[in-house]
Amino acid sequence: MMNQHSIQEEIPFSPKDKKKISPCYLYLVLPVYNEEEILEESIGILQDYYAVLMQEGEIREDSRVLLVDDESEDRPWEIIS
Repeated sequence: MMNQHSIQEEIPFSPKDKKKISPCYLYLVLPVYNEEEILEESIGILQDYYAVLMQEGEIREDSRVLLVDDESEDRPWEIIS
């Protein structure tokens, strides 16, 4: 079992060095299948989370969430667009 000291030694950088790493692209691909009831709320949550990650410099501003209609029987594209 590792003690607190050995865990810290395995971390490649300290939190104060974290900003030295360039933000990455984050592309999240989500299949949408009969999600009409929760789609608006889910999109809002993802937009808020992406905004926080961008503000903190964790991800690039041109990161995206891609929604793919997986032959839904409801109306996801009316909600998305």
